[in-house]
Amino acid sequence: MTSLPASSLVETVANKIKQMILSGSLVNILPGERELGHRLSVGRETIRKALALLERDAWIAPPTHQGSEAHPENYGRRNG
Repeated sequence: MTSLPASSLVETVANKIKQMILSGSLVNILPGERELGHRLSVGRETIRKALALLERDAWIAPPTHQGSEAHPENYGRRNG
């Protein structure tokens, strides 16, 4: 089995999280990095990088003390 380059894995995870937001399986406050990593079978560093991409593209709001907030209404505003 060939593993994906780190950047491709991060993009794949970010896309999976987008799909989870759009499907309604992730709403409002996202689970923590550990829980997301468990759900997607990746490490916390990969989750952090994927969340950074999603924050950059306005899919999620910056984390607060409660966690990152999903913004599915921003779908299609930016490329990706």
